[in-house]
Amino acid sequence: MKEKIKIIFKVPYLKDLEPNMCVRYARIVAKKLTGAEYNPADAWEFSKRNKIVAELNGNLEDFVEKMTAKKTIVTFYDPKSEYNKKGRKVTHSALFLGCENGKIIFAEQTRAIQQITTYSKMQKRGLIAKQILAPKN
Repeated sequence: MKEKIKIIFKVPYLKDLEPNMCVRYARIVAKKLTGAEYNPADAWEFSKRNKIVAELNGNLEDFVEKMTAKKTIVTFYDPKSEYNKKGRKVTHSALFLGCENGKIIFAEQTRAIQQITTYSKMQKRGLIAKQILAPKN
């Protein structure tokens, strides 16, 4: 039987957001929930326009304490992404919401789906955590 997680996080649904806008989704939700204003960019340029808090290289669990003080955006590499091009180490972004029952919880948009998901589910899809970001200002 699959373990069900009781999600206590609420995030807004952005009805007019076009598909494949993961960074825009994360930025807008971060601003609505925390007031944090990230500089806009595509996923692969996002860390250059904002502040890198930590480089992860897939090891997100050791950095959870750096993310809990404020909802932060985490960048990911998806080896199956249609946006993979030579030199890109990031192809996806999601908003860290917190932890529940030992699970790391994110809000993300993948294709046209906006959802709350766990880091373990993202890993099963092949995503590799790359960076924790904060607004540059």
